[in-house]
Amino acid sequence: MKKKAEFSKRERLLLSLVQKVKEFGIKNFGFRKTKNFKKFEEQPGSYNRLFYQKKDEVAFSYIDPILISRECKHGTLEKNLPLLREEGITPEEYDMYFFVTDGIEGESLITRQALGRSQEEFIELIFHEDAHCNLGLPLDMEEAAATLISYVATMIFLGADQKSIIFNLVRHPYSYSNTDNNINTCYKKLTELVSLYKNKEISLVDFLKIKNKIIYNSGAINTAEISFIHTYSHYFELLDDLLCTLDWDLKKFILTMRDLAEKYPKPTGHYGSAKYFTETRTREMQIENQIRKILAEYDVDE
Repeated sequence: MKKKAEFSKRERLLLSLVQKVKEFGIKNFGFRKTKNFKKFEEQPGSYNRLFYQKKDEVAFSYIDPILISRECKHGTLEKNLPLLREEGITPEEYDMYFFVTDGIEGESLITRQALGRSQEEFIELIFHEDAHCNLGLPLDMEEAAATLISYVATMIFLGADQKSIIFNLVRHPYSYSNTDNNINTCYKKLTELVSLYKNKEISLVDFLKIKNKIIYNSGAINTAEISFIHTYSHYFELLDDLLCTLDWDLKKFILTMRDLAEKYPKPTGHYGSAKYFTETRTREMQIENQIRKILAEYDVDE
């Protein structure tokens, strides 16, 4: 018989917020009901994620087939390495980014790790995963949208005024601040560097030296982490501009993104394939063009 889960006082407080947060999203932001965070599971194996790519490659995002992803049996990279080595997946050949996720789109579980978050981070997680079920955007753009929505929605839920929201958004790691070394800038530098190396315009020694400097400045552990985070950061500034243009009306922003998503057909290729990635990028650029038209109509200086 399965042992009943026990929770600390702090964990019970977080659990009591789940339904309140979900109902707040429905009432205030036009969210539809979702199946997220209805069940607790101590440590789901499917939440152990590894992303890896060749050391001389840099993927656009986690749906780019260059960045390979897989579930792992154990909750740390070190424990998974023996099996990975047997399969020819080694840290000598690949840049690896391993983590245990706190949520998965669709029917996200409440996990012990998620309950280890601060109250603000836990609320943000709920809004983030519910946003995924309410947008229908291409994944790279949807991750940025869900990140922005959850960040702003959490502040609204906790009673922040518009001035505080704007102030905090400027400090968000994906915002315009620290533009010399943010993930978008470092990703661009890496793609240019990889191109130079593959065209034999620089030596391996110089390639590795410059690559390591870019990674160090980004704050990431390697290119796999940069590619993964780029999924979330690439469109963040554009969507932040759109939210500002819509006078910080989060519900209007969500409905606008939902309407744009419905204008363009979803990919026909299977997830993880080059076709899926190409079709997704085409759809993203179509939606991006529409967003830029909206911004131009409001005469926003980007």
